[in-house]
Amino acid sequence: EEIVRKYIGKESAQNGGAGDPSTLGYEGHKLELEDFTAAVRDKRKPLVDGYEARKAVEIIEAIYKSSKLGGKVVTVSGPDGYVYDPDGISGEKVDYLVEMRSSLRDRCEDYADKYGCEFHKGEKPWGRVKADIYMPCATQNEIAQEDAERIIAEGTCKILVEVANMPTRPEAVKCLKDAGFIIAPSKAVNAGGVAVSALEMSQNAMKLSWTAEEVDARLKNIMYNIFSNIDAAAKEYGMDGDLIAGANIAGFQKVADAMLAQGVF
Repeated sequence: EEIVRKYIGKESAQNGGAGDPSTLGYEGHKLELEDFTAAVRDKRKPLVDGYEARKAVEIIEAIYKSSKLGGKVVTVSGPDGYVYDPDGISGEKVDYLVEMRSSLRDRCEDYADKYGCEFHKGEKPWGRVKADIYMPCATQNEIAQEDAERIIAEGTCKILVEVANMPTRPEAVKCLKDAGFIIAPSKAVNAGGVAVSALEMSQNAMKLSWTAEEVDARLKNIMYNIFSNIDAAAKEYGMDGDLIAGANIAGFQKVADAMLAQGVF
């Protein structure tokens, strides 16, 4: 984790916040900018566009965090396919992911070659990897109905956490909900990123510098309150366990109550 933190702490040259994963030093960005320039000149798509690059940093940071808290990440995917590492992705393996990202290669096959684990070209891990929790982290509409059916048939996982923006297609959501899955919706899960940005703004406004532990503690409290609110809303309206409905109801209630308080009817 120090590889990331030394570039983003308040005392660093970049002067980022303790919980802000926005930068990993300049070398990777230098290569990206060079490729962006070449892409414009050659009228082609960049090797890694800005959206994908940001997601790559966030995913690596999430793997660091999962490992630190005792979780075991067994698969990571990219444009070329996915790897399955039953021993878990942690320590120097995560450091190597940082190197892969900075090189602009972004090839999962490189990881498989280095650590001798399975590589599945052109495939997604959903329903093909045995795991307790599936967490689609990158793109919208990642999980289609056939993926959902394969996840159900595999039989191990019962929890889907939507880290990306709307990664599960509506028909896949229905399929998984009918099978009794718990789905943590992206509109609630992604509130963590917005919350950390707000915490960063608070530090700047108050001329303070919180430690990573302080940021994590505040974020944990925010996310606990979000979950409590959506869980309570789902139960109140007879949809216990449906976190998607709970998030929709709680979000609507918050806006409606604010409008009423301001005299807007």
